[in-house]
Amino acid sequence: PIVYTPNDKYVPLVLTSMISIAENTTRNLDFIIIYSDLSEKYISYLDSITKYPHCKITYKKIEKKLFLDAGALERLPYYTAEVYYKMLIPDLVPYDKALFFDSDTLCLGDIQELFDTDMEDVSIGAVQDVWYPEGRQELPLKSKCYFNCGTMIYNCKKMRENDFCNKVLATLKDNALMKYSSEEGILNKMFDMDKV
Repeated sequence: PIVYTPNDKYVPLVLTSMISIAENTTRNLDFIIIYSDLSEKYISYLDSITKYPHCKITYKKIEKKLFLDAGALERLPYYTAEVYYKMLIPDLVPYDKALFFDSDTLCLGDIQELFDTDMEDVSIGAVQDVWYPEGRQELPLKSKCYFNCGTMIYNCKKMRENDFCNKVLATLKDNALMKYSSEEGILNKMFDMDKV
């Protein structure tokens, strides 16, 4: 399972990313698209990935209202609601583990090794954001590592057991935490506070 959260504007990038994975990975792939608004034209573009015999595509439509009601976009109006959808992956993806990629991610090798990373004792796998060291300074984090949300491995099973998605939605409504209102800031703060 490989998850993306596009709107129409990002579909060409997502399709390019999907093709880069399909071309370099022999394992069976389930591309999962979490979305609110996709036109039929762009859905047909995404569906073209099934030309690869080892690829299928699954769509999960959600209501943008979940995030609009939480006020997430009021604080960062230049964001789209779709950037927050990655927070709901554990409840929307029927697998114990899943990969998430931002739409601008290219894969130049087989992703099997990444997917096979041992996640038994952790909820999420990510890497330090070396391009944004000030992120840690803006957030009062105990950790010395501010992680990037562009590529992540989700231990969906563990996150469901810890009620992750409900905690995220509650956090989005928490004005104290919403000053870190990018999805990346909120996830960094949540994991730093052991809320997940």
